[in-house]
Amino acid sequence: RDSPRQPAAENDQAVQVAEGEAEAVVAEVPGETVIQGDTDILLSFVSEAKESVEEANAQLLSMEEDPANGEAIDAVFRTFHTLKGTAGFLDLTDMSTLSHQAENLLDMVRKGKLTLDNRIMDVFFEVMDGLERLIESLAQALRSDGRMAADPELPQLMATLKAATSGQQDQARPPDTGEKKLGEILVENGETDRKLGERLIRQEKASPKQVASALRRQKSFTSSPRELTASQETIRVNYDRLDEMINAIGELVITESMITQDESVQAITSESFKKKLHSLTVLTRQLQTVGTSIRMVPIAGVFQKMARLVRDLSRKSGKEIQFRTHGEETELDRVYIDLISDPLVHMIRNAVDHGIEPAETREQTGKPRSGLIELQAFHESGNINIVLRDDGRGLDRDAILNKALESGLVRPEDQLSDAEIFDLIFRPGFSTSKSVTEISGRGVGMDVVKRNINSMRGTVLIDSEPGQGTRFQIALPLTLALIDGLVVTVGDERFIFPVQVVVESFQIKPEMIATIAEKGEVVTLRKNQIQLHHLSRIFEVNGACADSTKGIVVVVECMGKQYGILVDRVIGIQQTVLKNLGRVLGSVPGISGGAIMADGTVGLILDIHNVLAATKNQRTTAVPA
Repeated sequence: RDSPRQPAAENDQAVQVAEGEAEAVVAEVPGETVIQGDTDILLSFVSEAKESVEEANAQLLSMEEDPANGEAIDAVFRTFHTLKGTAGFLDLTDMSTLSHQAENLLDMVRKGKLTLDNRIMDVFFEVMDGLERLIESLAQALRSDGRMAADPELPQLMATLKAATSGQQDQARPPDTGEKKLGEILVENGETDRKLGERLIRQEKASPKQVASALRRQKSFTSSPRELTASQETIRVNYDRLDEMINAIGELVITESMITQDESVQAITSESFKKKLHSLTVLTRQLQTVGTSIRMVPIAGVFQKMARLVRDLSRKSGKEIQFRTHGEETELDRVYIDLISDPLVHMIRNAVDHGIEPAETREQTGKPRSGLIELQAFHESGNINIVLRDDGRGLDRDAILNKALESGLVRPEDQLSDAEIFDLIFRPGFSTSKSVTEISGRGVGMDVVKRNINSMRGTVLIDSEPGQGTRFQIALPLTLALIDGLVVTVGDERFIFPVQVVVESFQIKPEMIATIAEKGEVVTLRKNQIQLHHLSRIFEVNGACADSTKGIVVVVECMGKQYGILVDRVIGIQQTVLKNLGRVLGSVPGISGGAIMADGTVGLILDIHNVLAATKNQRTTAVPA
């Protein structure tokens, strides 16, 4: 079709053509395809197609909430129509055919020839999954040898679409168990308090399971697709070029710092020169701010994917779940978008499987039958904060601790705070689940959460209350390119504490130090005992100050608890550009990267969580077997 709207006769003809195309695809699984054409055009298409499918997924959630939402239906229709035409122009036959058949199915819904029920919605969501697979397969082909592998699930998907378009979707779907009919009755009667459902159960006209499933149709995801704002002119830029620009700005920041802090430059007394030097500093900071902001994108896309995930998992688990989002407009570094998705997926899967209780269980404990999962993003204290909260059963503190004792992760004499106990769930293979489900329970996933968050120099805190739910808070620096750090010296080495973990610093007095069994060396600050660690001992730095009372204690906060780290001297706070350690040094435990200082020397940026983990390992190995 050349336009979104056509007469019914033309549409029927298009449906017949699409059915023939579907038969051809089903009859013969396409083999490996060699991608031909302009690579730049194809890469641009991949980027645009991903955005289109992402937005269409959000619109599908709106359609499921309100089947009469004409704007959402039209938006999804335009996505199918555009993908069909562009993919066809680029000789991407599978994608074009799939989009064309989905477009025909949605057109029949739009014209009232088919009812937009749960089964049809499931078909559309499967189409989106299929399009995402084809787009990703194309992207991989462009990144490698240009050979695009066939999608083994495409033939069955096309058969399902064909059956749905012809009104015979029952042949490709499990038999109806009555939930749909009940759902339609409840919706038509506007029931929200289950009174009609209760009457049906008492009259033995429906089972509790059927009523529960029907009621679930009335629940909706409260997250909504992004509101359209005033159009702004944009231009697509290759991400590698953007990265090169950010690196160049970083080098400029380092060079500017070297010049302004050079002793010979500071000795110049000319007022004119000082004004020009100040202008250079101001312009460098402005360029740095603009460069950083270019990489900032809204988190809405990630939230929309999580909404789709909750929708699918709730159906698979048979649980009633509402999903709410807040702060979708919050911006974060483009690098974070890919890295934060996997942690959120694992956390949400656990929330659905282990956190949210079945509807009957929730009702018995006085909770609403429908569980709630909330995802929020906001800026605070120079960080990006992402909060995931559920109102489920909460974490079992004693079960986690007992499992850790059995596994040898902790010792009976260890005094752990709740935050430290909850942090144990991030250990590889750790699980308190007594059964393995299709969703989770194998003890894998949460270690991926911690590893990804650590790679972003972030922290994650857990707060949980039995029977009330669990709250995860992830704090990330605004950007991976730059870091505000507290620069210290230990011997001849320089280390950098990320400022977001630093509470304060002070010089020790002899009466403040003591040694306590099981805790080791502690320092008393305002009647609070803080465990003390020597940075020189952790990294085996020679030439460090031997007298603790002549050093400086940097108080850091990790997992809701404060620790003291002894250094020789505090130089001050400095904004630095994060650099990888390189292939020679590779990954050093406790070090997240390096930074070139104003005098040309290299400072090591500390990963506080792993630094403290190293001190615990040292104490553990020192205990006799």
